[in-house]
Amino acid sequence: RLGPVSTDAVTAPVPPEEEQPSQPRLGELTASHVTPTSVQLDWTVPEGTFDSFTVQYKDAQGQPQVLPVDGESRTVTVPDLVPSRRYKFNMYGVWGRKRLGPISTDAVTALAPSQEEPPSQPQLGELTASHVTPTSVQLEWTVPEGTFDSFTMQYKDAQGQPQVLPVDGGSRTVTVPDLVPSRRYKFNVYGVWGRKRLGPVSTDAVTAPVPPEEEQPSQPRLGELTASHVTPTSVQLDWTVPEGTFDSFTVQYKDAQGQPQVLPVDGKSRTVTVPDLVPSRRYKFNMYGVWGRKRLGPISTDAVTALAPSQEEPPSQPRLGELTASHVTPTSVQLEWTVPEGTFDSFTVQYKDAQGQPQVLPVDGGSRTATVPDLVPTHLYKFNLYGVWGQKRLGPIYTDAVT
Repeated sequence: RLGPVSTDAVTAPVPPEEEQPSQPRLGELTASHVTPTSVQLDWTVPEGTFDSFTVQYKDAQGQPQVLPVDGESRTVTVPDLVPSRRYKFNMYGVWGRKRLGPISTDAVTALAPSQEEPPSQPQLGELTASHVTPTSVQLEWTVPEGTFDSFTMQYKDAQGQPQVLPVDGGSRTVTVPDLVPSRRYKFNVYGVWGRKRLGPVSTDAVTAPVPPEEEQPSQPRLGELTASHVTPTSVQLDWTVPEGTFDSFTVQYKDAQGQPQVLPVDGKSRTVTVPDLVPSRRYKFNMYGVWGRKRLGPISTDAVTALAPSQEEPPSQPRLGELTASHVTPTSVQLEWTVPEGTFDSFTVQYKDAQGQPQVLPVDGGSRTATVPDLVPTHLYKFNLYGVWGQKRLGPIYTDAVT
């Protein structure tokens, strides 16, 4: 057995300690400025100073939430709450390695603002006829109460066929064209209000007789009707008039509900676009030419509206990559992560504090790093990171770190 070799040593004396600051004390926590989605918290510190504070509460889904606050603040607003819900808020003060508290308060968020009172049902007044000519009648009506989205004018032509003339909701007058002289017509006006059709209000009118005629030109002739520029909601019609001239034209067709529709066109036009159609539907269009008292035709064509444009491809589900810890201090850890595919709306970091209480740190979707504060030295922490995408929570990815 060889040795030993030995030596003596005297440990150094303890240096004179500085006077330790006295332990701070939390006062009272109160809630104010309560809205449907937020609560302002105010608190007092009657003695000493804290390094930082944390507010803890549970969200509407019962998940714990943590809101860090710097040590100089005495007020904070808790956002993203839901209306008419009771929340309990706990506040802790962090002083060195110690977490003091909590102090607590309850608050009930305000009611969601009530929706506006729905407008009262409008009312149709009186319908009158004026400016009567041999081939047209001007109609006027009143709306003593409320407003309508639109109106529809209905009557029967000289052949007894029902005709419909749409009118916008701001109008109070419309001229009905393409009538025949010396004929009695009954006109009905309906008001459209949301999904309701109110009315009708009605009036009769007799068109004026034809004045003594000059020598009539020869009767015009309709040629061919064709459809072009077909979209999901419209069709362009083109036609020819190989002989003579017409006073006007009318296009007739049935809409997707089977209701007859009439589109008046002036006599000089040779093209018109029929709007407000529905995609992938076959329509038959009839065109008449009006010449004096006569309605000539029809010429006809069929057209199938185009397919509705397909919706955009939904984005593919994003994917979380790797979570690592860096910049470790006695009281904080910086976390970094990757997103190799797609984008997230937000992230949440979950871990347990030194007392074993679950903590949640929300992070916005554009971030790839977050610093977790208010840790204690020489402690092993496990951090879980979740990605929020729409209504889904993906993950977690996780890592360990020792402060």
